[in-house]
Amino acid sequence: MQLEILTFCDAAAEYGGRLNVLGATDTIVAPTVPFRYANCALAVRLRAARVEHGQHTVRLMVIDADGEPILNIDGPMQVNVASPMGSSMHLIVSAQNLEFKQAGEYAIEVAVDGIQLGSTPLFVRVQGAKPTGDTE
Repeated sequence: MQLEILTFCDAAAEYGGRLNVLGATDTIVAPTVPFRYANCALAVRLRAARVEHGQHTVRLMVIDADGEPILNIDGPMQVNVASPMGSSMHLIVSAQNLEFKQAGEYAIEVAVDGIQLGSTPLFVRVQGAKPTGDTE
């Protein structure tokens, strides 16, 4: 299975077999921390080969810099591959009041059948704060 899209966004939906993503970003600018993001979504697009037809287990996580999950979703996923060219599928997780306890780097990770397919960073910055690593 291949990961084609993994993103944090304001909202996502599937319509007519297409993944619609609104407000994709890798950075959240919060007024203060801890910060609760009122409404957000994680959008995933996977491509499966014909031999991957059947039942699988998927796990989607947002983890902090210490490796602690702030969001951890896992469960069964049925993969139906009708075309010899393979098939794509979309996973959308909507979250309310996702809490980021501190500024810094987080990671969004996706795994299928215990095999990590990909990871993407998500940065939380405090509005007006100077980014780390800057010198004056």
